[in-house]
Amino acid sequence: LNWRNWADDPYHGIDTATLTEQEREKLGYQALLSGLSVSSDPLSSTLNISYHGRIPKQTARTANAFAKAYVKAIKTAANSPDTGTAAIESIRVADARQAVALARTALDQYLQEPQNQARFDQLEADRSQLQLDQTALNTARSELLELEFRQGRAQRIDIRFTDPGEIAAIFESDALATQGRRLKAARDRVEKLDRRMTSEHPEMKAAMRMRDREQERMQELLDKDIQALDGAVAAARERVRTLSATADVVSASTGPVQTEDRQLAQLRKDLEWAERRLALLLEAEQPVSTASPGRKPATTPQLPVVTITEEALPPNTPIRPDRQAIVLTAIGLGIGLGLLLVLMRGARGSSERHRY
Repeated sequence: LNWRNWADDPYHGIDTATLTEQEREKLGYQALLSGLSVSSDPLSSTLNISYHGRIPKQTARTANAFAKAYVKAIKTAANSPDTGTAAIESIRVADARQAVALARTALDQYLQEPQNQARFDQLEADRSQLQLDQTALNTARSELLELEFRQGRAQRIDIRFTDPGEIAAIFESDALATQGRRLKAARDRVEKLDRRMTSEHPEMKAAMRMRDREQERMQELLDKDIQALDGAVAAARERVRTLSATADVVSASTGPVQTEDRQLAQLRKDLEWAERRLALLLEAEQPVSTASPGRKPATTPQLPVVTITEEALPPNTPIRPDRQAIVLTAIGLGIGLGLLLVLMRGARGSSERHRY
């Protein structure tokens, strides 16, 4: 029995040569209930149990003793199923409760240290300031985009043809709107006279002069507003640059504190995992009865689903290849090659018959 702990590198080897096949099966089933990973080695007829979980380092000292007690309970279960199963349940639940208590103690101790509390307070203050700076930066960027859009539209204005309402909307200027309405009225008068009179008529010339004067006034107003808009765009760009630099400085200052925050997150994750494992053990209330001579074996209850993600696996955990999958793959490749050879031979024979 190989017991490997997350916080302990060496394997705790326990001789399982005295275990029967029935005891091995029961040990594997109980290990699965405990959230462990079980694999068997057919060459050496041993059972490998790996502990896939982030648990506090303090439990590394008790891992070997726990494994020995586990095997002893398995042997007891072979002779006295009720007593052995109760012992196994007691060991599993006691170990889970100990892991929860240790994880909670480690988290509380870490939070109670004054220097850690000061770091967390500083981190929260930096986070709040960074959030405020980021909000201001996003607002400034939105304003800059709006001003740049209006600037682009203003550069495409043609006093002779652009609608006055559109010009007023771009600059939000009452003066431009008034001049635009006057210019539009002058245009309408010129067009109306143009339809009625020749270009030599005095009223036509007067209307054209009036239109030109209105157009010059509006162009002057437009040039002033374009200059003001250009200044607003430049100021908005400078504000975005300043706010971005401020946010970068605050973000860089939170780096050392974020390292401590990651350690706190890890402790909380340890506690969450230990509590989840304890809840799983408490839910699996149906004991497993070991078959004995003279009576039928008990029905095995449904195994709870134990999901082991890659993140939760301990480092350097050996991954055993699935031998059944390898054999099936080899058989499939052999059949495929055989069919390919038969088809090639059939195609060659048909081509030779066609040639003759």
